[in-house]
Amino acid sequence: MAVIVATATAIADREELSALTMRRLSQELGVSTMTVYGYFANKDAILDAVMDSIMGDFVVPRLQAQSTPRSIFIDTAHSVYALLHEHPSVARLLTMRVNRSRSAVHAAFENVLARFVEAGMTETAAVQAYGAMMQYTIGFVLYQIPRGHGRFAAETGRDVVGSEYYQALGADEFPVMTAMADILPSLPERALYDAVITALADGLGLGFAADAAQRAS
Repeated sequence: MAVIVATATAIADREELSALTMRRLSQELGVSTMTVYGYFANKDAILDAVMDSIMGDFVVPRLQAQSTPRSIFIDTAHSVYALLHEHPSVARLLTMRVNRSRSAVHAAFENVLARFVEAGMTETAAVQAYGAMMQYTIGFVLYQIPRGHGRFAAETGRDVVGSEYYQALGADEFPVMTAMADILPSLPERALYDAVITALADGLGLGFAADAAQRAS
């Protein structure tokens, strides 16, 4: 069963989810389709297993003596980004279906909320922080994929969108974008992700929450 899930994950990470079919999976494994059906009733069951395998192993960063709500939010966001960047199939799945994998929900939802509260966030702040973190991180990874950044740069068929793309638009019709042609390629870069996550932490008032927690103690 593990080799089926690993092969399904590899297909889904490398290509679109639509490429993952029972027939394609059996071909990759060198077995009959009925053999795959002997372990999984349908594609949905395989997708649940993929979520179990990847998100079920997610580890929330530990609290350190110097941890604050702000720092634990940023550290957790970086861990989520690393997971989704390594397995874009999960980012795609999270935009298409409700995650019904109990182990994945526990590891990457329950445990994250618990850590946020443990760090000093209120329940409302923890939910808002979780939503902001997940929605931005999922969106950012999906934005990176077709633009050939990070691990996606080496994948066949990925075109890196560089300054020449924006310059080719023409200054007559796109004067602003062509003027920014040397800056716009930074949109999918990791440095921008880190900057926005830090801004989100500040925008959510997590620094102020840390100050309040310290005063209360």
